[in-house]
Amino acid sequence: MRRIVAYGPAMVVVLACVVTLFAGPAMLSGIGHAQTQARIELARADLMQDDILERIDAAMTARAESTLPSVVHVDVVGQRRSGSSGAGWVYDRDGHIITNAHVVRGATRVVVEFHDGRAEPGEILGTDPFTDIAVIRVQTRDGLFPMPRSTGEQPRAGQRVVAFGSPFGFKFSMSEGIISALGREPPSSSVYGQFTNFIQTDAAVNPGNSGGPLVDVRGRVVGMNVAIATARSVGDSLEDQEGDSAGISFAIPLSTIEPILDQIIEHGEVERGFLDIAFQPTLDRAPGPGGSVFPGIRVSAVNPGGPADLAGLEEDDLITEVGGNPVIGVQALRTVVAASRPGSEIGMTVLRAGALERVRVTLGDMPDIVLIREAAPFIAMQLGLRVRDRGGELRVAEVWPGGPAQRAGIESGDRVLSVGGRSVDSTLEFFVGMTDAGLLDGREVAVSVRGESSEEPRDVDVRIY
Repeated sequence: MRRIVAYGPAMVVVLACVVTLFAGPAMLSGIGHAQTQARIELARADLMQDDILERIDAAMTARAESTLPSVVHVDVVGQRRSGSSGAGWVYDRDGHIITNAHVVRGATRVVVEFHDGRAEPGEILGTDPFTDIAVIRVQTRDGLFPMPRSTGEQPRAGQRVVAFGSPFGFKFSMSEGIISALGREPPSSSVYGQFTNFIQTDAAVNPGNSGGPLVDVRGRVVGMNVAIATARSVGDSLEDQEGDSAGISFAIPLSTIEPILDQIIEHGEVERGFLDIAFQPTLDRAPGPGGSVFPGIRVSAVNPGGPADLAGLEEDDLITEVGGNPVIGVQALRTVVAASRPGSEIGMTVLRAGALERVRVTLGDMPDIVLIREAAPFIAMQLGLRVRDRGGELRVAEVWPGGPAQRAGIESGDRVLSVGGRSVDSTLEFFVGMTDAGLLDGREVAVSVRGESSEEPRDVDVRIY
C-alpha cells in the first residue's frame, strides 16, 4: 500500500505530461485561432468606422457615371480593314466626336456607338495625321454629353488619371493609374510629324483604347489615349501593331488637341505656327536669376525677317517656356508652336545673359516642305522602304519584308519615276508627293517605277493602314 502511495505523485506528473503532450497543441492552436479571430473583429470594426475607402470608391464610381455617357465606341470598315475599332469622346453638342486619326485611316464607313447602345453613322469631318487627331460628326443632336476639359491647366506628374476606351473590343472600359511623366517622345508612334510631347501614364491601355479620353480626378479630359506601335509588323494598322499593356501608355495632351480640333471644325484644315528658327536638338540648362538653373532649348540661329526675328528673339537665347508650357524638350517646343494657328500671338520666356525676358511672337505659317522633311523618316518606316538620290535619279535603296511597299510590288533598286502622277527626282519630292496624294489618310497612291534591268515602267498602288 505504501508503494502505491509513494508512486502516486509521480503518476500524476506522468499523466499530466501525457495530457499536455496530446492536448497542448490543440490548446495552443485554439489560442492562436482566438487571437486571429480577435484581430479579424478589430479590423472589421476599423473598416466599419473608417469610410475613407468607401469615399474613394464613391469618387471613382462618380467619375465613371459622369464620364461614360460621353465616351463612344468607334467601328471602322475600310477597303482592306474589317472590324477595326477604337474609342472616342463627345466634344460638343453639335455632334463632333474626337478620336485618333489612325483609328479612322482609310475608312469607308464609320459607326459611332454611344454608351446607351445607340449607333449612329459618322462622317469624318477632318483628320490631322501629323498629330494623330481626327474629328467625326454625327447627325444626331440628342443624347450628346460633351466631356468637360481641363483647358489651361497643365497636367502634373503623380496626378491620378483614368483611361477610357474599348480594349480588345470590351466597350466602355476604364483603367486607373497616375501620370508617370510629361513631354515623352516614344521611339515609335502613330504621329508622323514629331509633334508628340506625350503624357506618359501607367494606366492599362490596350488595343481599342485608342482615341478614348484620359480624365483627371474631377472627370475632365486632360489627354487622349494614343496607340503606340511596337514595330512588330511594319506598315500594318497601328491597332495591329500595338502590344499589350506593360505599365507604360501614352496620351496626347489637351493643350495639343484643342487648337487642332478648333481648326478642323472651323476651317476644315490645319495650318501650323512657325517660328523660323534653328535650335539645338537636346535640352540645355543655364543659370538665371537668384542662381537658379533653368532648363530649355537653345536657339542656334534666327532667320532674318522671320516671325522670331521680328519679335526680338536672338541667337543663343534659351527658350524656357512657350504658351504657358514649360519647355522640357524639343518636342514640347515644336508641338506647342505647331498646334497654334498662323497669325496667332504666342508668349515665350527666354533666358538671355542670365536674365529672364518675355517675348511675344506673331507666328508665321509653317511651309509644307518643312513639315514633310520632319515627317519623312516616319512615313518611310510605315511604307517599309528607304529611298535615296543616286546620280540624279531617285532609287529604292531598301524594301523591308512584309511592308506595304513590298506587298505593292516595289523592289530594291527600282527607279521611282512618279508619285500620284507627279514626276519626282528627290527624296523630299517623293514624300511630298505621297503626302499630297493622301497616303497618310489611308488613300491608295499610284507610284510608277522602273526596274534596274527593265526598259518599261510598271505602275503599283501603295497604301498604309
